[in-house]
Order: sequence, then structure tokens, then C-alpha cells
Amino acid sequence: MRSHQAITSFLGGELSPRLRGRTDSERYREACEELTNFFVLPQGGIFRRPGAERVATLPSRSRIIPFDTEDDDYAVVVSDVHVKVFQGGVEVYSTASPYSVDDLAEVHYAQDEETLELVCDRVRPQVLTLGADGAWSFGDKAFEAIPQAQGQTAA
Repeated sequence: MRSHQAITSFLGGELSPRLRGRTDSERYREACEELTNFFVLPQGGIFRRPGAERVATLPSRSRIIPFDTEDDDYAVVVSDVHVKVFQGGVEVYSTASPYSVDDLAEVHYAQDEETLELVCDRVRPQVLTLGADGAWSFGDKAFEAIPQAQGQTAA
């Protein structure tokens, strides 16, 4: 008759297939073959990960970009219709988007404090800024000097 031993510590997390059968290892006794949708606590216990909550209906082709500040976390949604900013599931800013559906996969971004810069080959660089007063702005990135190739003049 086969007996089962209760596992009371999951500090080993998910067991690598290479460690299957290594019953002599301490990690073997503190691990699971599969640990899906759970988080391991530092004390060895586990708990289910929280579920997702629908907070908005987005266009079918959208790009979600994280925007994290020292005080708050936001989600920036870029689509061919709008650029929207959400905080805690609430839309806090919306404006027209210069991007087409074909541009969405090509949009690259970088954040520096309260400024998110978005670049794409077919659209001028854009800047999304959170002002000190909490007001958002979005538009073309202003350049002090635009580099020109030798012999080329600015238009």
C-alpha cells in the first residue's frame, strides 16, 4: 500500500525535471512538480495568485505600456484611436493617437520619471508627460537641435 506524505513547506518552488527522482535532496522534499497560479511565501507556505479584473473595454488592437512613478502606477493604452491612461482601473486621461494599427507592434518606449517617450519609424517621436499638478499632456517631442547629415540642411 502506497502512503502519501503531506508537504508543509514549498520553499523549493517548482522542481526542475532534472531533479525528479532525487529523493535524497532537501529541495526535493520542499518542492512541487508543478506550482501553477500560486505564490510561495518566504515562510514556506503558498497562496493563490489574485485573479484579473476587467476594468475597461479596449480596441481589439491595443498596446499596454506600464508607467510607474514614485507615487503611483499607471497603464498607458496605445491604439490606432486613442492614447489612454488608467490608474487603478479608472481612466484618467485620453487623447487622439497618431499611430495606425500597423504601427502598434513597432512602438518602442522609454520612461524617465514622469515622462514616457514613444518612438516608431513612421510617426514623429511622441512624449506623454505627467505634470507636477497631475495634468497629463501628449504630443510631438521637441528637439533643441536636429542632427543633419553632412551637406543637408534642416527643412
